[in-house]
Amino acid sequence: MWIQGIAQDLRFGVRRHLKEFWFTAAAALALALGIASTSTVFTIVNAVLLKSAPVSEPDRLIALSMRDARNRQLAMAQPDFEDWRAVSKSFSGMTLMVQVAFSVSDEAHTLVLNACVWPAFRAARLSPLTSLRYD
Repeated sequence: MWIQGIAQDLRFGVRRHLKEFWFTAAAALALALGIASTSTVFTIVNAVLLKSAPVSEPDRLIALSMRDARNRQLAMAQPDFEDWRAVSKSFSGMTLMVQVAFSVSDEAHTLVLNACVWPAFRAARLSPLTSLRYD
């Protein structure tokens, strides 16, 4: 009895949706956009706020940089970094990060490569998945 009522309701709903195609399309589009935007916001909040950094003690990591008089970040040379590391008494480990941007085929496509010297994994108490080690 109640199954017949559900079947009748489904047939009626399908007939109405086929008859009112644009309304159905608008409702489906609104539903799809709502689900996509909710999923995107949750993914960003989860990655930025809810998950901690994949290191054992993230509160002990800091980033140091060099800036000019106009507060623009400057690239650090290897000798400057070695001087900082030699005189440092407050840090258990220091590593140098290098960011290189280069064009693959044209100006519209730029590949950015982040690289660090080997002690970065030791300082963060991590093991690299893959690495190119040089001394």
